[in-house]
Formats: sequence, structure tokens, C-alpha cells
Amino acid sequence: VGWGTGELGYLTLRKLLMITVV
Repeated sequence: VGWGTGELGYLTLRKLLMITVV
């Protein structure tokens, strides 16, 4: 389990990127 700023930040960044692309 690695729920830290690294994974959380990465997931958030991906979601933001997808929203921006769409």
C-alpha cells in the first residue's frame, strides 16, 4: 500500500489532465 502524496498527487494530476483534454 502506498497512499501518499506521490500516488494521490499522480491520480489527481491524471484526472485534472483528462478533464483538461476533454
